[in-house]
Amino acid sequence: MRRTAALGLGLVAIFSATVVARLPAKWLQPLLPAQVACSAPGGTIWRGSCADLVAGGNAYGAVTWELHPLRLFIARLAATVTLKKGSDLFAGEIDRGIGGRIRARDVDATVDLANRLLPQLPPTIRGRLRLELAGIDLAQGRVNSIEGRIEVRDLAQSGTGTGALGSYELVFEQSADATGQIIGKLRDLGGPLSVTGTVALTPEPGYQIDGLVAPTASTPPSLVKQLEFLGTPDATGRRPFSLAGTL
Repeated sequence: MRRTAALGLGLVAIFSATVVARLPAKWLQPLLPAQVACSAPGGTIWRGSCADLVAGGNAYGAVTWELHPLRLFIARLAATVTLKKGSDLFAGEIDRGIGGRIRARDVDATVDLANRLLPQLPPTIRGRLRLELAGIDLAQGRVNSIEGRIEVRDLAQSGTGTGALGSYELVFEQSADATGQIIGKLRDLGGPLSVTGTVALTPEPGYQIDGLVAPTASTPPSLVKQLEFLGTPDATGRRPFSLAGTL
């Protein structure tokens, strides 16, 4: 009797898993938050796509996903996700647990800052953002850990007296220190400014940027004039700068 019952339960489980695996992706729409919409869904709940993903009034482009069902047994929703809009691309594995904690691994992303996918930036900023992250852990707006490289290429600002600002790299290689800060190394990758420094992600959550900047042979006079507001340069021509804020 017990063997028969176990066999019956096993068959029911297999049947149920098969049915769920074949549920069409369009059945997800009623489960999404009110501010999120998936247009022209295709495939299944486990492996599907949307022609355009809209969240918070912003259109993020076409998205495909493949869920990892075994993570559900440890109360985590995980999927390999690809998001593409024009020349913008995001690819990586996203893992969300109870309480809203989000982890991402093997992130490879390119974003054109002119597309306004990062509304925190001033509308006059131009350039391309590149993310190559082995992992990042987020909770309630705070970065708990991050490992990898962030690049900004061909950064520029439109407006009077401004123009090309160069390219920069920020590398995170260490976990949080005793104060809870995560420190990344900042440097320029060429352009009108020579920059070295650090970026600290603080527990508030916030950030603290400290560094040294100097003009190069290609620095326009207008930008050299702006650097004078940072004070007297040291013997090598570098001036200290500092910037802090909240995330």
